[in-house]
Amino acid sequence: MCHQLAPLSIARDTGELVGKLERRLSLSSVVALSISAMLGSGIFVLPGLAAAKTGSSLWLAYLAAGLSVLPAALSKAELATAMPTSGGTYVYVDRTFGPWVGTISGLGLWLSLLLKASFALVGFSAYLYVLTDVPIKTTALILVIPITWLNVRGVRGVSRVQIGVVAISLVGLAALSFGGTMAFDASRLDNMFSQGATGFLSAVGFVFVSFAGVTKIVAIAEEVKNPTRNLPAGILLSLGIVTFLYGGVSLVLVGTVDLSVLAGDSSPIYTLATVLTSWKPVMILTAVLGVLTMTSMANAGLLAASRFPFAMSRDDLLPPSLRKLHSRYLTPVGGILVSAAFMIAAILLFDIERIAKLASAVMIMMFMMVNLAVIVLRETRALWYRPPFRSPLYPWMQGFGLISGAVLLVVMGPVALLAGIVVVVAGTVLYLAYGFHRADRLGAIGKRGQRRQMLGSEVTSVRALGSTRTETESGLSDSAAVVVALFGSERSPTMLVELGHALSEGGDIEVVHLTELPEQVGLDAVSK
Repeated sequence: MCHQLAPLSIARDTGELVGKLERRLSLSSVVALSISAMLGSGIFVLPGLAAAKTGSSLWLAYLAAGLSVLPAALSKAELATAMPTSGGTYVYVDRTFGPWVGTISGLGLWLSLLLKASFALVGFSAYLYVLTDVPIKTTALILVIPITWLNVRGVRGVSRVQIGVVAISLVGLAALSFGGTMAFDASRLDNMFSQGATGFLSAVGFVFVSFAGVTKIVAIAEEVKNPTRNLPAGILLSLGIVTFLYGGVSLVLVGTVDLSVLAGDSSPIYTLATVLTSWKPVMILTAVLGVLTMTSMANAGLLAASRFPFAMSRDDLLPPSLRKLHSRYLTPVGGILVSAAFMIAAILLFDIERIAKLASAVMIMMFMMVNLAVIVLRETRALWYRPPFRSPLYPWMQGFGLISGAVLLVVMGPVALLAGIVVVVAGTVLYLAYGFHRADRLGAIGKRGQRRQMLGSEVTSVRALGSTRTETESGLSDSAAVVVALFGSERSPTMLVELGHALSEGGDIEVVHLTELPEQVGLDAVSK
């Protein structure tokens, strides 16, 4: 009889809270967090900047970007059900390609999420200016404090806030779009591709970051109830809702607001409100909606980004202090504080458009890695990889994601190259400086999934009741009648060996010393 062996995960006993996050998030919370991670600057700021690149085909650029995100969304849904743990894309890339590439991807994703969150806090400046004349960057910096406090308090509090904000945002945008249809002028859609194919693709790449939040929820998969159902459903539902919303709102924008006014406008939704009505309360409510929504997006961004240093620390790629949990709220305080500090630095140093371009470029690269990870894990046939949800149309869907991502990166030009170089160099330096001597695992691509290579455990000489047998090869002997597994903490290993000998009824027995593996590492990723 053949028994399927499952991956091992043995927790360290350090006397500290280091690895157990509570599963508190329902499907509605997953959808709310995903949507709130997308709603914000992606629709309140970027449409005006993207319209300057592509003209009235803006709405098609949003739809094309959503379609380009779909392969990665399906791939992440599959990977998340196979590895429902904190860290999301970092974990998937690390377990597939090894800790070096995992470090690069973890750093890149962490930076891109925080850049987008910082972009949201700075981007609401045009909307905040409508309400009151205050120092924009100072206000954005002050907002980091309550956002950090809310994240330390835990995901339950965050999800409650996000659900309320998402509901208000969706109602407000739907109301403005409905009003815009009354003043819609189809003639404004003439000559949609006035900037040519290059301008259109450039706009697609530029607004790509608007959809990046759809998969942020996998970074906190360890805190989702019934992840095999709620993660795929939440990802696909939120992507469908936001793609429809972005396409509809941007179509109303280009059909209602003159392109000469819309192009380059940093507060397009407020401009839409001024075109539809001169009633001051409506314009003020629109400005409040923009501030509230983008603050919410920054909140969700910090929530997801803080889980990357937490997960990397558990894998010995970052210092252990980053994996400690708050004694009361069970949240990774170290990762949250470090992420908040980076947001403060980004707000002080970068301008809006540069932040958006860098975040989009890095996110496209990471989505390409996710699509490639699914292909590698399926083709290497790792025995531990058994996702309850599988991406449809494999491998064509993943191939489309790789090709479309490559095209967008080429069109984006030097910005994408710069972002890639910075992330690779910084990730490599970080790995060599800290993780190289601590993380000795291999990714699935380093092992081909053969059973004899999977175990990779040292099998030692056994002396039991006068019978001696030595096995030095990697793996188990086919003639062994009984295998005794030892973890190193047994009080009486001799007694276990004697029990195994009795069960073997005179046959050969073997003792296997099993070594500790980080969470979610498959047996086919272990080296001897």
